[in-house]
Amino acid sequence: LYPRLLPLLMGRFQLRQLRIAAPEAYLSLNTKPELKKIPDANLQDTKNIAAILTILHATAGSANVEVTNGLFAFVDQNRTIFGFSGITIQKAGRQKDVFMTARTNFSETFQMQASFDPVYQNTQGTISINGLKPHLLTPYFFPSAALHLTDSKMNLDINFKADRKGNVKASLTSNQATFTLSEKKRQYQFSIKKLIATYIFENGRQELAIDPFEFLSPRFVMSANLTASAPVQNKKPTITLMLTGNDIDVKTMRAIALDLFGDFRLTKKLVRILKSGHVKLLKIGLKGSSLKSLGEGPDNFELSGKIEEGQVLVPNIDWTLNKVYGDVTFKTNLLSGQNIRAHYGALRGHNGTLRFDFK
Repeated sequence: LYPRLLPLLMGRFQLRQLRIAAPEAYLSLNTKPELKKIPDANLQDTKNIAAILTILHATAGSANVEVTNGLFAFVDQNRTIFGFSGITIQKAGRQKDVFMTARTNFSETFQMQASFDPVYQNTQGTISINGLKPHLLTPYFFPSAALHLTDSKMNLDINFKADRKGNVKASLTSNQATFTLSEKKRQYQFSIKKLIATYIFENGRQELAIDPFEFLSPRFVMSANLTASAPVQNKKPTITLMLTGNDIDVKTMRAIALDLFGDFRLTKKLVRILKSGHVKLLKIGLKGSSLKSLGEGPDNFELSGKIEEGQVLVPNIDWTLNKVYGDVTFKTNLLSGQNIRAHYGALRGHNGTLRFDFK
């Protein structure tokens, strides 16, 4: 602590400079091993942190603040889940902006710039993470997931705002991301050209909206919207995932579906019926009470799309329809087609319907 001399002689304590060397802090997630998830934020903790920041601003508002070689880690069962080391924090004089850099065990570099309003207790800022490796974090957050990230790398920029009530709004941007999804011994690598997303946490409700993004390998365009309702006493939250795809090659998606979801009965039936073609627009809706249960049950999975130049196998009678065009939907175990045009050998059909019962 370096106080200002003149105010001190007049009986007032004002900091000129505050230096903190090698501080260490650990946050215990305090969870059961089989329920590995970060608990919901405690509003009282948020208020306590805000109060501390307010006091610090009052005493060091005009001081230069410097933290060097800091350590902050999230731990569970006496092991570090993810953490920050070599932390440096700088704040110059009366400026509200705080700058932070650190090394992490899940990325190559981490930088943050944030400003805090002590009157309204609002925070806003930016975070830049280079070489982020999400696969190092997903085993902790989603230990029971059927699919796992086994390799991934991306650069991520985040702009965020948070208020005194704990509500958060953030925009996320990533360029040239790669990741590998694995299920048992099967895996598939994806490359994304650019990813833009918006995250909102408000009054317990969460929403993540991902703008249309282009997969480079395999090549297709997709957008996503994930919402989770606020928990209500004695009722599980409702989680909804909506996926929208454009310009999808059926053969490519059949290969991915078999690689990653080949053990599922529904997957086997769908890929047996849909052989090839081009899907101009595909919409998939999933519901559940958790991420793991998304799509479980006939009422929690829906699919609709427009197929062009398709090849469809009619089961039981083993008819193969070629040059199939039309609208396809799947709901409550029923796959149906409307406004169908198709060829069967020398025969031509139009304005037809198809119905396949998956029960």
